[in-house]
This record gives sequence, C-alpha cells and structure tokens, in this order.
Amino acid sequence: GPTWINGLVTLNDDQGRERLFAAYVKVEPPLKVHQRGLAQFNDDTRRFDKRVEFDMQSPLFPEGHPFKHSDGGVEYVYFANPFPLVRVRATRDHLTDLSKYEAYTCLRQGSRENSIDVERNGTVPCYRWKTDTIPYTSKLQARLLKEGHLKPAEGLFQLTDAKGGPIVLHGGSAYWNEYRNRWIMIGLESFGTSPLGEVWYAESERLVGPWTNARKIVTHDNYSFYNPKQHPMFDKDGGRVVFF
Repeated sequence: GPTWINGLVTLNDDQGRERLFAAYVKVEPPLKVHQRGLAQFNDDTRRFDKRVEFDMQSPLFPEGHPFKHSDGGVEYVYFANPFPLVRVRATRDHLTDLSKYEAYTCLRQGSRENSIDVERNGTVPCYRWKTDTIPYTSKLQARLLKEGHLKPAEGLFQLTDAKGGPIVLHGGSAYWNEYRNRWIMIGLESFGTSPLGEVWYAESERLVGPWTNARKIVTHDNYSFYNPKQHPMFDKDGGRVVFF
C-alpha cells in the first residue's frame, strides 16, 4: 500500500547540522494504517530514509502538524492535531523513542481506549503532561462527556456550534498569533453540515487550553476540504491576516 509522509520537523545533529525528519504511515484499503514510523531526509539521495518503525500498540506517536516551543526552559516538539496536546523533547533520541512522548490529559497515566478513568484532585480534573497515555482529543472529550466522566465546563475544548452543540474536530493546526496575543487553532469539523468541509477557528491564552471563541470561518457544503494547516510565515500585519 501507499506511504504517507507528514509532520515535518527539523532538529540539529551532533555536528550542529539541520536535519529534516517526518512521521510516516503505510496504509492499506480502505484506510487502515498497518505501519508507522519516523523517516529522515537524505541530503545526498534527496529521498526520505526510514529511521525507525514504531510499535503499533503505542498510545502516543507523532501525528499532526508539529512546531517547536520551549516550556520551563526545555525545548519540545509539539504535535497539533489540531490541538498541541502531544509533545516530546526536541532531540533526535527523544523523537525516535515513543516512551518519551507525553500527552496533556486528565486521564490517569496508562489509560487506553478500553480503560479510561479521569484523574481528579478532589473534585477537579487533574490535567498535566503524562507519558504512556492516549492523547486527549475532541473525539475523546465527546466520549468523556457522553459517558459522564466529565462535566461540560471541565473540558479543554469549549467549542459549540450555533445551536449550542459540541464541535468535534478531526484535523488542523495551532500556532501562536502575535496580533491576538493568543494561540489560534484552525481545524476541520468532523461530520458537521458537510462530512469533512467545515473549517473552524478557536483560540486560547495557554497552549494547552481551554480553547474558546469558536467561529466557523469556511464552509464547503458540496465537497470536502481536508486537513487545513496554517502557514504562519505568510502572516501579514503582525498576524492580523492569517493564511491557511
């Protein structure tokens, strides 16, 4: 089956030379991922070479649109899909080691799809960075709300449509915006008024949320518009004009 390359990120090697890495997946019909891993661009052959094949049972892996950002004096690579709630330290050794990846979540460490449990400090959900735990996504939050594990006000995504219903996002990206002085997200709604064509905007004062001020900015009611991505290098007027 085909191989899809995504999630490009650059890191320096031991000699200080910039190297380009990318996540990859191999798929088979209809859209089943049967292999995932990390590739490195070969400057001599102008091709991507497989660097490492990941364990398919791992709860965390590089997925989405990455960016580098420092937290507490440590530089990390954050993976936004569409929210930047998965990260790993920005070194080659950490990038290739899935046990070093962290998810920002309220689930207890070690949680999987079939064993979810919200960690609380008293009555308050305990959101923090945790290894070996499935990522916190719009789909997961919708499940936690539906099953009564969280109350609506406790979720990281405070996004609702015109009717007040929750918005579940499928893909997109997030970056810091100087004009808004906030992190802004542009993402794709899953099965809104079109299957995969409704594009939303949201923002947050903190990288991890809560995310608010949801606005639909583009509609494609007759066709899809898949996986929107911001391109901050094209911003104009100090971030007042954004391209994606």
